[in-house]
Amino acid sequence: MVTAEVARNRGPDEDRIFLDRLGQISKRGAKDDRFRILGEIAQGGMGRVLRVYDEDLRRDLAMKVIRLSGLESSGSALGSETRENLALFLEEVQITGQLNHPSVVPVHDIGVNARGELYYLMPLLRGADLKVGIERFRRGEAGWTLPRLVEVICRTAQAVEHAHRRGVVHRDLKPANIMVGELGEIWVLDWGLAQLERRPLQDGESGVDSETHLLLRTGGIVGTPGYMAPEQVEGVAGTTGPRSDVYALGAVLYHVLTGEMPYTSPPQSCAADTLVQRTLVGPPLRVHELAAQAAPELVAICETAMQRDPQQRYASALAMASDLRAWLEGRVVSTYDVGLLGTFRKWRRRNRAAARSLDALAVVACVGSIAIAIQQRKHAVAAERAHREQMRLNHAGNMRAADLSIQDNDLREARRLLEACPEQMRGWEWHWLESRTDMSAAVLEGHKQNVRGISVDAAGRQVVSWDADGAVWLWDMKARRGRELRLARPIRAVHPSCASLDPGGRLLATLVDSERIDITQVEDGRVVRSLDVPGGELCAVTWSPDGRKLACGTISAGVALIDATTGKPACPPPARMEGDPIGVRSLEFSPSGESVAVCYGVMPPRVWHWQPDAAARWVALGTAQARAANFSPDGTRVLIAGATGFASEFDAADGTLLRRLDSGTPLVSAAAYARDGRGVVVAGGDDGLRSWRAGSDTPLSVRIGHSGEVQSLVRVGEGDEFVSCSVDRTLRIWRPFEPSHGLRRIPTPEMLALGFSGANQQLCGVAFDGRIATIAPDGVEFRGEPVQDPLGLYAALDTENSHVLLGDARGRVELRRMADGGIERATSAFASAVSAVALDQAGLCAAAGADDGALVVYSRASGDELLRTQPSGDGITTLAFGPSHRSPPRLAIARWDGGVWIAEPFAGGEIRRLGLNELRVRALAWSSSGDMLVAGALDGTIMRIDPLAVDPPRELVAHTQYVHALWLTPDGSRLYSASRDGTLQIWDPENNVPLLSLPAVAAPLVLPLDTLTADSSGERIACGTFTRGDDASSSVLIWSLPPGARAAATAAEE
Repeated sequence: MVTAEVARNRGPDEDRIFLDRLGQISKRGAKDDRFRILGEIAQGGMGRVLRVYDEDLRRDLAMKVIRLSGLESSGSALGSETRENLALFLEEVQITGQLNHPSVVPVHDIGVNARGELYYLMPLLRGADLKVGIERFRRGEAGWTLPRLVEVICRTAQAVEHAHRRGVVHRDLKPANIMVGELGEIWVLDWGLAQLERRPLQDGESGVDSETHLLLRTGGIVGTPGYMAPEQVEGVAGTTGPRSDVYALGAVLYHVLTGEMPYTSPPQSCAADTLVQRTLVGPPLRVHELAAQAAPELVAICETAMQRDPQQRYASALAMASDLRAWLEGRVVSTYDVGLLGTFRKWRRRNRAAARSLDALAVVACVGSIAIAIQQRKHAVAAERAHREQMRLNHAGNMRAADLSIQDNDLREARRLLEACPEQMRGWEWHWLESRTDMSAAVLEGHKQNVRGISVDAAGRQVVSWDADGAVWLWDMKARRGRELRLARPIRAVHPSCASLDPGGRLLATLVDSERIDITQVEDGRVVRSLDVPGGELCAVTWSPDGRKLACGTISAGVALIDATTGKPACPPPARMEGDPIGVRSLEFSPSGESVAVCYGVMPPRVWHWQPDAAARWVALGTAQARAANFSPDGTRVLIAGATGFASEFDAADGTLLRRLDSGTPLVSAAAYARDGRGVVVAGGDDGLRSWRAGSDTPLSVRIGHSGEVQSLVRVGEGDEFVSCSVDRTLRIWRPFEPSHGLRRIPTPEMLALGFSGANQQLCGVAFDGRIATIAPDGVEFRGEPVQDPLGLYAALDTENSHVLLGDARGRVELRRMADGGIERATSAFASAVSAVALDQAGLCAAAGADDGALVVYSRASGDELLRTQPSGDGITTLAFGPSHRSPPRLAIARWDGGVWIAEPFAGGEIRRLGLNELRVRALAWSSSGDMLVAGALDGTIMRIDPLAVDPPRELVAHTQYVHALWLTPDGSRLYSASRDGTLQIWDPENNVPLLSLPAVAAPLVLPLDTLTADSSGERIACGTFTRGDDASSSVLIWSLPPGARAAATAAEE
């Protein structure tokens, strides 16, 4: 870095400002007792950067420090070097602190510590600088792609534009000063050499304060050679400006495209003076001279930004960012003249005489135009191919990002990412994720503002809801329809419990002013009566179970129980407790009508008990604030939705805490009991619903669907349906205790093979003992007799022709019928154990391999041997027949010591080796076209192989443990892989990118996957799992799309 500034005069005013600034900071005192030093991050000529721990806020921070050596006393003259360093330090703090942008690291504090060091605090950044990112990209490391690096530069340009609009020029932009966070954050670092422009601000514009600016660095050579603009290198005062930063951004893009910084001579390094001289003499080598394959649009952007004449560059960093964004989004960039027509026009302007001659040869030019058209067609085909590839990559990125957003319950972002995927790219993984963004049974829409609350009648047939604008809707739960009620007077929607539906569903009580309640007939909106309730401003109301009384909550006087017909007190209020709270948030009657649970805005909840012949009394429920309460069906327990993230269950009689349920979120906004009182549903602060069964502290399910905080929750209908309302303006119906679409686990014996059979696509399998199994959600049905010795049994399933092939440790091979499990043909094939079996889907062949390397292929029709090889000592691990429409079918073979072979059983038994000699393959799968073969290995690697051995194998780094099963969609656009690492992964094999990873989890276990199949529509995916050891168990996992998504998924794959 070069920081040689021109000489500057230091007048007494400038020293006075500088010393006053340091004095103000020093007077605040040392803060060493708050920040504990954890270690040193970096050290430079001016100071150090430390990693510290904030004892007050309990977080790690970064602290940049510089010693105050040379500062003797106020008014003393400072040494030139001390003054320079301290001024640079303070200016960096001032500039960084006043640039309010997500990509500029904020300043938390500045001060002087007990060691006499001036410091400032900033967040501790985690990630890597762009220089490291470029190196990783050049090495081809996963995650570091060209679009990602261009995205980094684009967002950096936006941050720099923010600084320019506030009069700040960075002057030292380079890859080392751009940080890329672990979650994709971008930060522009090191503003210590920034230049402040003294200019008037426009109306409403904010900028960096330059009046207290300590050093006006407007001249001199400042920056890093190679990235500095020519005018910056010349060091002429007044020439460096925002377009100098645009040049530096172009130099960073140059580094990305070529792998080298501008003006260098790889592989030799260059001294700073050499780089400065080369910058003054002329432009660097062109990008295409160093990187012939660089994208022409990015080259055009780079060359425009690095024009030697500042006026020929982009007018602003924002203009450059717009072109980078256009490239990222597949649009045309402004600096790239596409097509041959533009090139031809430029040629005519440069060669006017030749152009006039060319005009005379127009007929001859027709021949050339045909050639041009052909060439343009080639470019269009290439561009279309590149566009499709980019669409696939974008789709893969959106899938992974949407999956992470769903895991974080950020449903709005997940839905945005899914909607951004083109229709033709939406496969099974898209429909799966889309179904996870809304797991409710139905959505009720009509409100135009945030829904504040809901109330239900005793039968659960009707629900009333109201929003922030005071609009009230009546919903029919059976028809799933609603209508807006036209009330005579607007309700006081500022309170969440401002309305209540009577048990019969005919009358609606609403708060219409501070001391009045309207009783309205929901059928026609007619006000039946108005009740005056003096004694304080009303803020909550609810009906008693018999519909004769109303409980009213007020801002100042607690709770009152009044007659619903006359408005007169129905029961004297209980004796006041010490510290009687104010501000009732919600009210809930017990099923008997003899108690009311009261939740307050600022105090813990209470239950008010009364009986006709006894004095009313209060019972406190815990010590924390609550938002809502719900009585159990028998009235003995109260469920409290706490503001602390817990739902607490209390004894209604004495307030004893029975249990606490952790929602895992900072807030519980609503809670309700199941109809039998043994289940609990809780609405958390993450917009999701969690359900528990009695006796369990682990949630039975987590349902998500709302895109905003849930405000209220009630049980409706005769079963366990619940309705919630949210600030997302919707009501949603839930069935939290019913199995949802998605992942289902069915306990079964260990399955050796799985397949979907018949017109109804019934899931079938082959059990570990050779019996044929029909697998249904309610159990497993077996057919046939078990084999004599099931140890070491292998199986293959042909659902098209209803055959099963078994091979055992004695070398015996059996062909069985799926219909009844009966043996159709059996033979002793080998002298050693069978290690692999396969059936073709055309019903022609059956193949078996042995531990000693022998191979035999039979005709299924006659039982004759079509092919037999002698033992080789290299055991066969797996076999797979090619697609059934090919004649003759091909057989893929893998062996223990590595390698994959292709056999032609109907073509003289020719066997040829495809390679992969070092890869121990455990699974094989063909595409339906027969032009793709994929292999899964013991180390978790997946290889895409050309069966004709024309193209080299392509590797997918997939799993952490060996791949046990593979399946390709009919069009080859999706690859499914099942592994012992407990994941089912979906891939785009064309671009070798993962689309979705589905964990096979049965809490608290991660289940290893052994078998894999999918139904003909691709709607359902089934995997068999088997765990060994003391907790040995086996089951079948089925991932299924929701009803209605099947046709869409099939159309997307086609």
